[in-house]
Amino acid sequence: KTNGNYFLLEICNNTATVPNIVDGRIATTKQNKQFHGFGLESIQRLAQQYDGESFLDYQDGFFTLSVVLNNRSIVDGK
Repeated sequence: KTNGNYFLLEICNNTATVPNIVDGRIATTKQNKQFHGFGLESIQRLAQQYDGESFLDYQDGFFTLSVVLNNRSIVDGK
């Protein structure tokens, strides 16, 4: 979605387990914890790099990742 100066990307996925969201991060439930959890951190870092933000939410069995980017940053590549 776009709204004037901003671009919004939302990704939703159902989950049987309530995720543990602490300080905007989700703790992995996988056994090899040192090898997991980099994807969301990368998305958060890229959102900040392009003058945006990312948000994690869980409601009614659905996990949602929302990324809001400034359109001007996308066009300018800053």
